Amino acid sequence: MIGIIGAMSVETDGIVGKMDNIRRDDFEKFEFVSGRLHGKDVVVCKCGIGKVHAATAAALTVARYPNVYLLISVGVAGGLHPEVRQGDVVVGAKTVYHDFDSTADGIEKGRVSGLDFTYFESDGKSVEKMSRIISDMGVKCFTGIIATGDMFVGSDEKSKQIRREFGADACDMESAAIAQSAYLLGRRFFSMRAISDNGDGSAIGDFYSFVVKAAQVSTEAISKFVENY
Repeated sequence: MIGIIGAMSVETDGIVGKMDNIRRDDFEKFEFVSGRLHGKDVVVCKCGIGKVHAATAAALTVARYPNVYLLISVGVAGGLHPEVRQGDVVVGAKTVYHDFDSTADGIEKGRVSGLDFTYFESDGKSVEKMSRIISDMGVKCFTGIIATGDMFVGSDEKSKQIRREFGADACDMESAAIAQSAYLLGRRFFSMRAISDNGDGSAIGDFYSFVVKAAQVSTEAISKFVENY
């Protein structure tokens, strides 16, 4: 079974709309929608915005559906790479926290205390497959690094800082948290994000203008990925 997690309804409703044999299951504060997509077993969860929502949803997905072997973080993000624009897609080969900071304790910025690595590696085969699918859709695709933090990045200064410190191509508020949960729970993971804004001073306005279109791109890509998995 494939577990698909998005923060907002606009990021998950389109996927649910393509599913058959739907069953809705309220568990704790979350609703899980399981069913079949192109004949494959999937479960979708709208987790809510931010790292705690995302990590909790990922853990509960695996607890409620133990046969989930792949977790996918879907939705929209801000672009950080100078060539990434609205409507493009970034598939995360790696994810990292841009706001985890234990440097006062001599630990590299972004590294979770207790771990011996800073970047969470995604499932390579899934990343390759998704990147190819997106390119075949005629959408510009970047395979790179997604940086996560509890912050809507809306300034050039902050965008450039995250790009400089972590080499990130996009920023969001959930992917690394889901990646960490997947790591701790022994599940495969990757993130794909359609770009809704460029993390600059116009980010808020751009987000609301592009979020629906970006989510539609994400939905179509996920559908094709599951179909060809």
